Amino acid sequence: MRKKHLAKSILLLSLTAILISSCAGTFPAKEKVAAMSDEDATKLLLNKTQQEVQKHWGEPDSFFSGFYGDIYTVGDKCIGVYYHADSRQVYHVACWTKKAPEQEIEGNMRSYAKMNDGTWMCDGYTYAYRLEITGRMPNAARDSTFIYLSNIEEITFEQAYKASGVSSNSDDYFSPEEAVLVEMY
Repeated sequence: MRKKHLAKSILLLSLTAILISSCAGTFPAKEKVAAMSDEDATKLLLNKTQQEVQKHWGEPDSFFSGFYGDIYTVGDKCIGVYYHADSRQVYHVACWTKKAPEQEIEGNMRSYAKMNDGTWMCDGYTYAYRLEITGRMPNAARDSTFIYLSNIEEITFEQAYKASGVSSNSDDYFSPEEAVLVEMY
């Protein structure tokens, strides 16, 4: 009787172990993770190794510069998986929508693009605003308009025309991170 009971117990324990290991062995699909918040994705992949991630998702589409991490692309979504330098275990996951040009514009000063996330891009820089600034320069017969892509919310007409190339003072110009002149008429 004891042998039967022991055999049943061993069988039950074996089945339980198989079920637990098969559940623990499931790895989330990239598509599932790409649709998650950063917090939920991090909880799901926390402490998984880079080797495990690459085993299930394949080689990454890109890498981070300066961080240990991989970037995977799923349609218009990206998944950034960050690893600890020493253990190569996941410590953070970030999910975002790829920026894509919605409209490309050939300005008379520079080409630029309106992006699908509402930002603007020119020469590799991203800007929050497109400012159309109109006014009259000193001694001018008519108004001038300057179109700047900018990370500064407001630019005065005086700042705009001086930074357009008429000032001899380098302090009147914007750094490329601040603003860029794309059109002038």
